Amino acid sequence: MSKQEAKRENHYQITMTIASDMLKKGLIDEEEFDRFELRMREKYKPKFSDIFWGKSA
Repeated sequence: MSKQEAKRENHYQITMTIASDMLKKGLIDEEEFDRFELRMREKYKPKFSDIFWGKSA
């Protein structure tokens, strides 16, 4: 994994952790979370994060 790929993976994980916390607190709903996750996948193009989030790209 290149440094750039690692950086993208890290940014994706941090971003999605924050979004997950917002979902748990009721600040966003499932639909908003799913749309946001899709946009972040498009932006960061994570390769290994499916292991953590359980969804395929």
